[in-house]
Order: sequence, then C-alpha cells, then structure tokens
Amino acid sequence: MSKRNKLLKFSEILSYPNVLEHLDIHSPLLTKQENELVSLKGVWKEQYFQNNYPITLELACGKGDYALGLARQFTDRNFIGVDVKGARIWRGAKTALEEQLAQVAFIRARIEMMSFFCT
Repeated sequence: MSKRNKLLKFSEILSYPNVLEHLDIHSPLLTKQENELVSLKGVWKEQYFQNNYPITLELACGKGDYALGLARQFTDRNFIGVDVKGARIWRGAKTALEEQLAQVAFIRARIEMMSFFCT
C-alpha cells in the first residue's frame, strides 16, 4: 500500500461515526468524529451502542472480518474491534457503515492501553 493511500485512509476514518481513537496514553478519553473527546469506560452499552446487549471485543482485529461476520449473524450483540493500524480499521469500519451494522465499533489504539477506556 502506498504511503499516500494510507494517509488518505487515516484522514477518512476520522470522519467515520463508528471509529474512535485513543491518542493520549495519560488519559482515558477517546477521540471521535470532529475531534470530540468522550469517556466511555463502563458505559459503552448505554452511551455508545444505546442498548443493553453484551459486548464482544476483538483484539488485533485487522480489517475487522471476524467482528463483521459475527455482527451479521448475531444482531443481539455489540462488537468492538481494536487495532493500532488505522489503514486496517478503515476497511472494517467502511464495511460496517455500508452494511448498516450499527452494533459494530472500532477503536484505533494500542491494546495495552485498553484498561484506560474499556471495562
């Protein structure tokens, strides 16, 4: 993948409503669209997904194929894919939006930082 293509994908995922980023290793806040900071620790179901379905977490999700496949099968569950590579998350997030899979979210972050923003 060319560097230019990767940079375009990085900028595009910032506009996706189903992608959040954890940028500050000293803060539990996530960044979502429009650079808005949000704290979702402990309130993912209520505030992000707005339902009471269980959450399945996919670590090192890559393009999110597993989370997307499960979301298609289990509409009564929420799915969060986590990966540090934004160009990979771009594909999964774009597919989720195209297929209107509202119960799928992606977080661009280092896995070892998850205790800051997930419980």
